[in-house]
Amino acid sequence: MDFLGFFPETIDFLWGIRFNNNREWFQEHKGDYETYLYRPMKALAAAVAAEFDGVEGNKLHLSRIYRDMRMHPTTFYKDSLWFCLRRPGDTWLEQPGLCFEIRPEGYRYGFLLARPKASQMEAFRLRISDHKAKFLSLVEQAEQESGLRLGGDRY
Repeated sequence: MDFLGFFPETIDFLWGIRFNNNREWFQEHKGDYETYLYRPMKALAAAVAAEFDGVEGNKLHLSRIYRDMRMHPTTFYKDSLWFCLRRPGDTWLEQPGLCFEIRPEGYRYGFLLARPKASQMEAFRLRISDHKAKFLSLVEQAEQESGLRLGGDRY
């Protein structure tokens, strides 16, 4: 299955699930979910993963639309879908990975380290501080070449 893009109906479905987060609405629109959201996301995830076929040990994780009712008893479905390609490890949240997410408001993508261990962050901070000029130069170069502003959460 080749990734051919998402559809305008993809965003319509995501807004629909946000405002109609119930089983009846989802069952009526399950075909839309499969056609406009799940299959294109699965194809995109496979296309990204294929670019890293030569890298041993990568894991691809595609999120589910269904929420865990133990943690979210009032909303049955997520109003977003995402995938992450990462290295193996204890938990995917502690491993860096390439991610893509689509929500009603749009999409976002990038490199993610969701819940790094304190030791990982300390080693990262030390490495940057030891090479601050080089790091800032790389950031500036990446922003100029991509036209995007690099950013992230502050710690």
